Amino acid sequence: MSETKENAADKVEIWVPFGALTVVSLVLYQVYQVSGAHGAWLIPPIAYVALCLTACLAMLDTPSRLWVAGTLRKGQFTQIYVAATQRRLDWLWARFCNPVDATAPPLAIFRAALSTRLCGIALLITVLVCLGAMLVGQGWFQPLRWSGVALLLAVFVLVNGAFDFLSCAVTLTLVRLGLRSGRPLVFGVSDLVIAVALSFALGATLVLVVEGLGRIAGTSLLDYRALFSEIAANPQNYLWIYAMVLSTLIPTLAHAALSLLGFQALAPLRLRRTVADLLRDAAQKRWKAAAAPLALGALWMAPFAVLGALGWMIWWGLGDTLAWLGRGYLDALGVLSVWVAG
Repeated sequence: MSETKENAADKVEIWVPFGALTVVSLVLYQVYQVSGAHGAWLIPPIAYVALCLTACLAMLDTPSRLWVAGTLRKGQFTQIYVAATQRRLDWLWARFCNPVDATAPPLAIFRAALSTRLCGIALLITVLVCLGAMLVGQGWFQPLRWSGVALLLAVFVLVNGAFDFLSCAVTLTLVRLGLRSGRPLVFGVSDLVIAVALSFALGATLVLVVEGLGRIAGTSLLDYRALFSEIAANPQNYLWIYAMVLSTLIPTLAHAALSLLGFQALAPLRLRRTVADLLRDAAQKRWKAAAAPLALGALWMAPFAVLGALGWMIWWGLGDTLAWLGRGYLDALGVLSVWVAG
């Protein structure tokens, strides 16, 4: 009986952290409404609220709350990354990949990741991305001949699905190798490089497949010159295309987001200990239970904010160069389509 009371006293009241998060969310939304800011400015507060929600969920379980507090006090990046990633990797691998020995060579691990279950998940991601892209892209059928719409839908989903499947398998393999070798950053960068290469290869493969089918059918299914010219002139109207092609980055971005949480180890020790104290005493004092997820969310948000600022600086300084590279890629795809069409 005394043990039950002790366990109950060590639990955080659910409504306290979630109530605080609800109030903060409403305040942020009202600030956005009053300011009349661009929709892109919603991304940081949404990300912050999502991280605070993750902190709230971690607080509901006493061992998880105390573990997070412990990592804040003395954890290093690699320790935090391994602890946060290993459990999730084991869960994903057990459900979607084939079993493989922990000491197996990289190629054997990659083959084990190429399972039918993972293929089904990748295809589901592809379908959701394609449907969302088509709903957003209202004028997406304009460059198409209506006789080829159904065929193109099938081609886009199947080709995208194959590349998304490959991207998921590569990410899971590299995460496993990174955990095994103790060099997660090296394999994380390799994951990003491969994912970007797969995205470029996906665009070229789509052109090859569609033009090849058109050549077999004796008619052009898609006017690439008109499409690429329109993209170059009004890229903001064709974000759906970028969403489809960049869908191969989804597993890599999820891995990167998990990795960024480990950078809390770079925050000043005094700040981390303050947040750790809030988490430790959250079950005894309500104000600490309300402040803990907000403070932890802000600590987790810092590396994302730094990365976003760095990305903005790169775009501000190299935006013209990146746009030139994008146009060059579209021109290369146009040349490829002409070559396949004969």
